[in-house]
Amino acid sequence: MYPAAINSISTTITGAIGAADTVIFVLDDSRIPEPPNLLVLGENSTQAETVRLTAKDGNKLTVIRGFQNTARAWNEGTTIARNFTAYDHDAFAGNIRTLAAEQESHKTAEMPHFFVGEDETLYNWGLRVDSEGSLIFVYDEVITNA
Repeated sequence: MYPAAINSISTTITGAIGAADTVIFVLDDSRIPEPPNLLVLGENSTQAETVRLTAKDGNKLTVIRGFQNTARAWNEGTTIARNFTAYDHDAFAGNIRTLAAEQESHKTAEMPHFFVGEDETLYNWGLRVDSEGSLIFVYDEVITNA
């Protein structure tokens, strides 16, 4: 999993790149997170390309092309940003499935998390994954007064 960027603010590339190019120059490097991370070229395009950022030296970025989707040529002025990607989603889902499987294999309680509210009331809550892999937040009614 890679760190996110608040608001996914984009910048633009300052020169055209070919599909095999692994160095990209950007207009505003302050909008690019530190590596390793993911970036999306052509964020509003149906052919957007996710690249893996491996190095950053000012406005010079070194990337692995075609991390998701096919590497292709991009024109000067193409947007680039740290957007939420399919890879991010799949990493979250995989981690949740792993945690759910570990919970099941350890035979832990269905909802093992408790907290005491400001009114000294004990609450029970937990995260579950259904058979299709969808995340379910479960929150029980008041258990008892602490």
